[in-house]
Amino acid sequence: MKSRIFAATLAIAAMPVLLAAQDNDSDPNEAALAVLASRAQDFVDRYNQGDSAALAAHFVPRGEIVLADGGVVSGREEIKKFYDEVFAGEEDPKGALEAGSVRFVTPGIAIEDGTFHVTKPDGEIVSHYYTAIQVQQNDGGWLTASIRDELEDHAPASEKLIALEWLVGDWLIERDGSRTFLTFSWSEDGPFIDGRALTEIAGESSTSSTYRIGWN
Repeated sequence: MKSRIFAATLAIAAMPVLLAAQDNDSDPNEAALAVLASRAQDFVDRYNQGDSAALAAHFVPRGEIVLADGGVVSGREEIKKFYDEVFAGEEDPKGALEAGSVRFVTPGIAIEDGTFHVTKPDGEIVSHYYTAIQVQQNDGGWLTASIRDELEDHAPASEKLIALEWLVGDWLIERDGSRTFLTFSWSEDGPFIDGRALTEIAGESSTSSTYRIGWN
């Protein structure tokens, strides 16, 4: 039971590939990267403290963890119970995070991946690759929307993208005097999700971006 729980501690997943074509060369995500790095460190600290409530608070209210066996841990209350089980035994696991990459699907939505190393009391180190979908909130903070355990999953790319199906539709992100209109839809050209973004900032010209999300 413990091995299964450890394997889903941070959503072990195959890595999605984001192909983005942007109309400008500036990087508006530098500040967001700093916040996400701080949150990742806080997650590790809370994990090492065995603080299930704080770990659950890293998720949006309806956030979820999808396990490799198809089980779903949904909502903060259930996620807290999930981590309670992780820390319930006599073992006292310690975690460490090895940074991977963060890819911004749009301003305000990021896909983060890396490796989470768990050291067991006997010194054995178990390493897990993970992918997490991070979403910026109205107050500027970031929370985890969904993580998925897909280690050893060889399903077709079209099936793997189901984890991102919640993106499909129209979105509006408003912050710091700017508005970003987002539209995502399933591509007609293959197993992709295509997206368009239009950002309007008061007193400035609007910028647009197109995105294509696939799975490698």
